Amino acid sequence: MKIEDFNFAGKKAIVRVDFNVPLDENGNVTGQTTTKNYTSATKYWLGKQALPDFNGGLNTSFSYKGFDVNIATAFQLGGWAYDSQYLDGLSSTYYVGHNKDLWNTFNPETGKGSLPIWNANNSSNSYTQTSDAHLISASYFSIRNLTVGYTFPSSLMKRLGIGSLRVFATGDNLALFSKRQGFDPRVSMSGGNSNYGGYSPMRSITAGINLTF
Repeated sequence: MKIEDFNFAGKKAIVRVDFNVPLDENGNVTGQTTTKNYTSATKYWLGKQALPDFNGGLNTSFSYKGFDVNIATAFQLGGWAYDSQYLDGLSSTYYVGHNKDLWNTFNPETGKGSLPIWNANNSSNSYTQTSDAHLISASYFSIRNLTVGYTFPSSLMKRLGIGSLRVFATGDNLALFSKRQGFDPRVSMSGGNSNYGGYSPMRSITAGINLTF
């Protein structure tokens, strides 16, 4: 069975697994009926998984007239995740500080809204139930490290009785670009960000001096 389209803005509910549903020759589910009861809906395999299609990193370094720059990045293409922390801010069971995206939920009076309808009096429409409407792309690009340094000319250092002098600044985990601001696909390979005890890598900026005599 499937949830009525108006309940989830065209998205099927994910409730119960049923891998023995009848399929036609094209692989489409047959014999479906419509229900307005969330608990009566059957879960279907959507063909989406947490594992990415490809991941990797790009590193480079260069120097010019005493300046040196080193950059390390990482990226992931493909994969899907369930942003539970984002949904907590939309849920009717959340106590305070609801997410501002509540203003973007569907309004039946105006016919506008980019997110499914929100109704605190109906558990199927209060963002407390699991639905594929809330799956989000796990692709990302991150700047893991950026180091900028400058080495003073050796001729100047010799006059000062110094072997070498280099000053530098390093930034770790400087930026993350993902589908939704605040969502970090890196913290879990299971496709979710709730109840796994993971935290996003902390951003840190340091500076230092390399001095030899």
